[in-house]
Amino acid sequence: MKNHFFFSYAGNKRQEVEHIYNNINLEGIDTIVEPFCGSCAVSYYIWTQNKDKNYKYILNDLDDKLIELLRIIKKGEYKEIQDDVNRKREEILTYEDDKETAKNIYNNYIKNEKINGYILAHKYYTIKAGLFPMDLNYRMKKEFNLTSSPIFEFLTTANIELFNTDGNKIINDYNNEKSFIFLDPPYIASCNKFYSNDSNENTNNIYEFLSSKGLNNFKSKMLICHENNWLFKIIFKDYIDGEIEYEKIYQNKKKKKTTHICIKNY
Repeated sequence: MKNHFFFSYAGNKRQEVEHIYNNINLEGIDTIVEPFCGSCAVSYYIWTQNKDKNYKYILNDLDDKLIELLRIIKKGEYKEIQDDVNRKREEILTYEDDKETAKNIYNNYIKNEKINGYILAHKYYTIKAGLFPMDLNYRMKKEFNLTSSPIFEFLTTANIELFNTDGNKIINDYNNEKSFIFLDPPYIASCNKFYSNDSNENTNNIYEFLSSKGLNNFKSKMLICHENNWLFKIIFKDYIDGEIEYEKIYQNKKKKKTTHICIKNY
């Protein structure tokens, strides 16, 4: 699937979403739940394939700025923020021949606690300190337009509820026969540091919660997508047999290769 989101997002499942979808069983389901939604790739793809069905989508993430952005778009209150981001982008571009000034303007803007800085930092992440490019005009020439991203229609038309809370709570709240829960938590025993968060909330307890209860003891249909590493194989050994692992390539400078797997309780 082509990039559906407003900007690049670490852990984005768009490259593997079709494989994940082929492992999903939505029979008897009316609610799609993502306790670690990120770019919402799976929910968005389910929606594209099932526009005739009025599924309810529960999207949760610990990234409060991400959820704030999704809420702003859902409410249609994004125009002023979008215009402000573009004004700052144009200001930075005027200093193309003065990279130090351009960098200072950029860094000061993204350091504030407002959603505007969050958007600029994620949209033009290669301009962060230490990666500030010489080709500013190439990196920032294109105007930032939220409405042009494919996910915009999903966020503004689908039946969506947004949450910024603990993923385990979301799982408990929607653990019923009518829910399908897709889990893409921070990976365990992984070198992909961008999956962790400052507090490590959910990172340390989600796998204990799932393994101690046992996937088969949840009422909801549940699917986990994870790197098929040694620790995951140990914790979920009862669910891996019969599942097909697949290659995953991280689009960084080294293009790290690994294998992922989907396991489920149905």
